[in-house]
Amino acid sequence: MRSVPAVPIQMVIVDRQIALLTLQPDDPRAGALEVRSPSIVAALHTLFEQVWENGPPFGEQAPRDHTGCTPAKRELLQGPAAGDTDETAALKLEVSLRPYAA
Repeated sequence: MRSVPAVPIQMVIVDRQIALLTLQPDDPRAGALEVRSPSIVAALHTLFEQVWENGPPFGEQAPRDHTGCTPAKRELLQGPAAGDTDETAALKLEVSLRPYAA
């Protein structure tokens, strides 16, 4: 099990043959899209593998930079430092405004 601060897309991949993708990222109850195209499923599986590789094992401390920031904290700080509004920064991080601004 691994943990990442955000995932680019919510999906389920079955036997590397079928992918289920949420229709609306902010409302998983809105339905799902079933994808059977081998090239699209392979691309989604590659995306999953990249996210998996970058996530530390669950319960393990995330690596910190020379300032003591984890990658997730660094990403959170980059929005305001670049002059982004809360709305823009939340969009870039693909999170809702409420947890970002809290």
